Amino acid sequence: MIFNKVKSKDILPTEKKFDIKRCGYEFDLGKDDILKIIAHSLAKHEFRATIAEVRANCFYYLDGRATERAVKFIREVQKQQVN
Repeated sequence: MIFNKVKSKDILPTEKKFDIKRCGYEFDLGKDDILKIIAHSLAKHEFRATIAEVRANCFYYLDGRATERAVKFIREVQKQQVN
C-alpha cells in the first residue's frame, strides 16, 4: 500500500494497533518519486506481518459478524468510562 503524506489538524492520531499507515509506504508529493515507491512496493513484502496484525485488530472480517463485534467493543468502552 502507498499512502499520500498528509498533515492536518483535522486528522486525529490513530491507536498503533489500528494504524493502517504502518502497512505501507508514505508518499510525499513534493519529495518522492512515486514510480520508485511503486516498484519497491511490488518487489518487497516487508509489511505482510504488520498488515496481518492491523487486520486482526479491526472489526471487519468476512464472517458477517462485524456489527456484533462493533457493538461489543462500544459496550466495553462504555464500561471502562463508567469504572
